[in-house]
Amino acid sequence: GIMESAGEHIETFMSLLPIEEHKEKERKRKRDAASVSDASNHSEWLNMLRTGALDECTVDALKKYLRSSGLTISGRKAELLARVAESIEKNAQTNLENGEHVSSFKTSSVV
Repeated sequence: GIMESAGEHIETFMSLLPIEEHKEKERKRKRDAASVSDASNHSEWLNMLRTGALDECTVDALKKYLRSSGLTISGRKAELLARVAESIEKNAQTNLENGEHVSSFKTSSVV
């Protein structure tokens, strides 16, 4: 059949294709972003904001965060992202003013 005659060429061709590591990293970031869905884990949200991973959050995760923070959940994703980012920054500032150490916002494994 065709696999007998072309199988070796197909395998050679497949070995020359670039490995899709970036897609796996993107999937991991989306999983990580989805797992931090409410405002209770400030350091994880702060880390996501600092690393740019916040953009990978789903609208549902952003709304869950906003709901748990008592903030408005309406609007487009860009508006939700801005509202979440503002809330994260405000929480970080409040925590610092209340004497919490910066080390409590250490970088975690969320990438």
